[in-house]
Amino acid sequence: MAVLRSMALPPDIRMTRVRSEREARRLGFHGSPTVRVNGADIDPQGAARLPEPGLYSREYAWSGRREDIPPEALIRRAIEEAARGAVA
Repeated sequence: MAVLRSMALPPDIRMTRVRSEREARRLGFHGSPTVRVNGADIDPQGAARLPEPGLYSREYAWSGRREDIPPEALIRRAIEEAARGAVA
């Protein structure tokens, strides 16, 4: 939410509770937390390194560190890339 506010974008956030391994596979859910912008994972390479969709904790690699939550810079980059794609 803070990233959207800092970019002067309306907060259009949808949260989805994933309750089972079956549901995780159906949704392509690669661990918690997973963040998507316009349906696309903000870290597709990170999701690709995971064995398969499922219920587990997810880490994000950013600037040589491992993070338990997606860094704001990663979210910002995904939003900016989505905006450029929408304009093209």
